[in-house]
Amino acid sequence: MIALVAVGVFVLTSAGIFAFRPPLIHGALNGMQQVLQSGMSKPIQLTRYFKSPRVSQARLIELELEVARLREAEDENYRLRGMLGYKAPRGLNAIPSRVLALDLDPIRGVAWVGAGAREGVQAGSPVVAEGGLVGVIDEVSGRRSRVQLLRSNRCPVSVRNTRTRVIGVVNWNPGKRELSLDYIPTQVEVAVGDSLYSSGLGGVLPADLPVGVISAVTESPDLLLKQIRVEPFASFFSLEEVFVLTHDPDWEEGVILGESSP
Repeated sequence: MIALVAVGVFVLTSAGIFAFRPPLIHGALNGMQQVLQSGMSKPIQLTRYFKSPRVSQARLIELELEVARLREAEDENYRLRGMLGYKAPRGLNAIPSRVLALDLDPIRGVAWVGAGAREGVQAGSPVVAEGGLVGVIDEVSGRRSRVQLLRSNRCPVSVRNTRTRVIGVVNWNPGKRELSLDYIPTQVEVAVGDSLYSSGLGGVLPADLPVGVISAVTESPDLLLKQIRVEPFASFFSLEEVFVLTHDPDWEEGVILGESSP
């Protein structure tokens, strides 16, 4: 098709039909005319004047995969650099681990991590991500452990409001698919934006682990307790690397739980 167009242009030009030509068109037509005149005695290969060098489909796919790998490596490097800055609470050791599997079903809410008994992980060990508390270990094998996530009604957490020092319990509501702060009377002051950290009460979790922030408060004269929605600090839908916190045997139990030593 290109060759036919070029031949047609050559014929019209020779006939003087394109007597007036702007400079850009004039140059292009002269170029095609020279190609035609110089190539009459041999096959004309005009495609090299109109097409860039071709790359095989396999090579294109290979390059796209390489770009994807580089982007993934860059994202992972960014996440790991953020984790390097994490400091475990006093009296605790932080064991880094990858998330092997994640089940965000509103009823089950579990994850599996690549750290187990060989690394010193025990049932009851808290699991945190860069943002905050993820859940608690409930099953341990040699090289992996299962985590009950905050997104599970089997992982209630005693928390303290960092502004008012009020204590409540964060629970997962599978019907509404959201976290709530429970057992807060209507006369107690709480507000949207208040941060909630683990209280350390009960000895299950250490104190001062970031849990979430109050995102909505509903009050009613017919209710004795406030209805409070909580947004977790941890991003459960993008979990890839976490820390499992284990007790440091060199610390006294009272210090580990955030209590004063006698």
